[in-house]
Amino acid sequence: MQTYSLPNSQKIQNAAWGESKTLTHIFSFQGSLNEYWEVLLAEYQRFYTLLGHAPFELMTPRQKTLEEYNPQDGDEIIINFWDKEHKKIWLVVEASLLPDEDEQIVQVVIFPQGNPFEEPTRSTIVLWKEMKTSLKTKNSSANINQNQENKQNVSKITNIYIGDAKNSNIVTGDENNISTITGISQQTVPAQVDPLFDAGERIQAIRTELGLNTGQFFELIGMQSEGAYKALEKRETEAPLSLLRAISNKFFVRLEWLKNGEMPKYRSKDLPLDSVQDALVFCKTLKPFEYFLTLNENNLHVGLVAHTDEYCYQVIDTGVRLDFWMWGEAHWIIPIFYNFLKQLSQRSHDIAGVILPDSTEKSLFNGEIHFLTAQAKMSFLGMDLLYDLLDVNETRNRAPFYKKHYGGDWMIRVHDVFRKLA
Repeated sequence: MQTYSLPNSQKIQNAAWGESKTLTHIFSFQGSLNEYWEVLLAEYQRFYTLLGHAPFELMTPRQKTLEEYNPQDGDEIIINFWDKEHKKIWLVVEASLLPDEDEQIVQVVIFPQGNPFEEPTRSTIVLWKEMKTSLKTKNSSANINQNQENKQNVSKITNIYIGDAKNSNIVTGDENNISTITGISQQTVPAQVDPLFDAGERIQAIRTELGLNTGQFFELIGMQSEGAYKALEKRETEAPLSLLRAISNKFFVRLEWLKNGEMPKYRSKDLPLDSVQDALVFCKTLKPFEYFLTLNENNLHVGLVAHTDEYCYQVIDTGVRLDFWMWGEAHWIIPIFYNFLKQLSQRSHDIAGVILPDSTEKSLFNGEIHFLTAQAKMSFLGMDLLYDLLDVNETRNRAPFYKKHYGGDWMIRVHDVFRKLA
């Protein structure tokens, strides 16, 4: 999450970010992330035609094109409004689905990156307000009956700005007329407030595990002040939920672990092996630029890791162990697994193998450690593991050395099973 500094005349002090003075505009879009994104994509195309350049850039999740992005419920959609030369960001907009069992609500948080009363930030805010009008129109047409009911039960609060989350001060009004009301409990507008969490130690644990210094880390997670970040680690300030979501998306850390330490620490997924096509489609949706094939050197459990961004490694459990001769049932999976590996090797070249000690591999798939931590503890790098597994007729030059290289005859036995069943 990013912040910006207000002029001293606004007298908004002691914001939740510690050293930074923060003004955050929050509103709710009633609908799904898909519906929210549909409106934004239409606005992107409209303003691209009017301006002659891209009005904003999709920062998270990373996509090759905006059109191919298909939002998932756990996503945090972050867009940046740049200047024409793409040198400076003037506005950041973050959106994520609020947890609600009865209806879908997307919380949208706007962070101006300059004085909102001066150019060019002011013009950028006007551009965003045009897009926001389309979002409100979508809300109105879809929820007119609900809105009429709400008007009878609650007073309407528009354009809420959270100025001092630490001291529960709320700033209301619009961009041209801002007034400060102090001492109001955040509970009065629960859907509008970014909750704070004492998560400094856990955030520091992520940074330390990745081997990053504070200067590198605070920029990666979108903060503007290293001092404010250090205050988080020292537990002098608390972390807003939106920041935890950004860290969760950036490093595949579970949000619940960041919030309260609930294990597992890292997210993992199961590979759908009902069919080869299911497994391939699943992998394609991750959009990785490289894969790693992992192997437990003790029980021969096979895993897949999709590298999707600099520090993003999606751990995927195949549920398959290569000791096929020990299986009592489910042999139907073997040909599916073999053909999945074969087609994956054809679509994604140079898939490196990583052979791990038993305890390290289990910690990785239990979500206790990051893949980079596991990779640093590997027994040896079995770079050709995948291609050796697929060498069922043992025609590779390495074939005579499989037994010696892999410490036993299990590779030969795997080939025997693949030839019979695959």
